[in-house]
Amino acid sequence: MLSQETKAQLEEAVNLQMQDLVEQTKVATEERVRVELAEQWLQTRDTLIEAIDTKVTDFLAEEFGELRQEISDFRDLEVEYAAKLTEAKAQMSVQVQQDMVELTEMVNSFLEDRIKAEFEELRTDINEAKKAELGSRVFEAFAAEYARHFVDESEVQRKLKEAEDQLAAVTAKLNEAAQSRAKVERAAKLESVLAPLSGVQRELMETILSTAATSDLEKTYN
Repeated sequence: MLSQETKAQLEEAVNLQMQDLVEQTKVATEERVRVELAEQWLQTRDTLIEAIDTKVTDFLAEEFGELRQEISDFRDLEVEYAAKLTEAKAQMSVQVQQDMVELTEMVNSFLEDRIKAEFEELRTDINEAKKAELGSRVFEAFAAEYARHFVDESEVQRKLKEAEDQLAAVTAKLNEAAQSRAKVERAAKLESVLAPLSGVQRELMETILSTAATSDLEKTYN
């Protein structure tokens, strides 16, 4: 009996009325739920605060009890370690004294060997110097006699001077080359010997080996 337009208007009116009703019901329900939740939260909060207070109190009591026990144990441990430290210092003092005695004996033995070696080298140098001096005297006597009978002295002196200058130059170069080679060989040998050491031990051993001959580096190190 109703036209389509009237049906549409009625349906729209009903929908609007339903939406208003749903909205009012939603608002009322939310308000009621808020009130209930607020009341429930107040009750739960008081219970929770009381439970937390009880838990914190028990926890602190337990922790302070353990802390007091740990402090007591620490004091006992401190006394025990103080006694052990005193004992260790006494043992270390005895050990250091023994080590110093051994080190003194080793240094004395090392110095004795070095002094013997130095004197042997000095004795050898003296003998070589004596031989060289004797040879020089013989040569000078022979040269003087030879020059007096057979040679023009001025010409010989000039040539001799040239030869001496050349010999001196060659000798200087040979000495320089030998010294450079000796330094390189000694540095390589010293680095090989000191390789196992580091820090203060290496510096101390390097000082000890500074006066040792290159051929005796390993022996002196051992």
